[in-house]
Amino acid sequence: MIDRFRLNLIILVICCLFMASCAGADLKCRGCCNDVYGADWLIVQYNQSGGIISHWTLKKKAIFNEENSDGIYFTDDYGNVVHLSGHYLYIEADNDEQLNSLTEKYVISKMNKNTSEESE
Repeated sequence: MIDRFRLNLIILVICCLFMASCAGADLKCRGCCNDVYGADWLIVQYNQSGGIISHWTLKKKAIFNEENSDGIYFTDDYGNVVHLSGHYLYIEADNDEQLNSLTEKYVISKMNKNTSEESE
């Protein structure tokens, strides 16, 4: 028969494993829902030196992972399927205000900085 200490230890380990798997499940569930229902996103594509090549702000769109690749793909506002790999950043926004703030932080301010450096 298992003594009380070992039984408590087994229960503790099971509870810890369950809680850790729930945290991962939440992220997977959120990603799954975004694939199905879409979300608001800022996507920025960078060149090798960190300059911005292009950017997209998506509303209620899904982003999918490329199989066997580090890339992603999505449909832009014109119905084009865009495939990205390499240097890019994509951030989910909860609302329009946050999407505008992210665009200011990651796109507009960086473009303004690059423009001022080129004029000097």
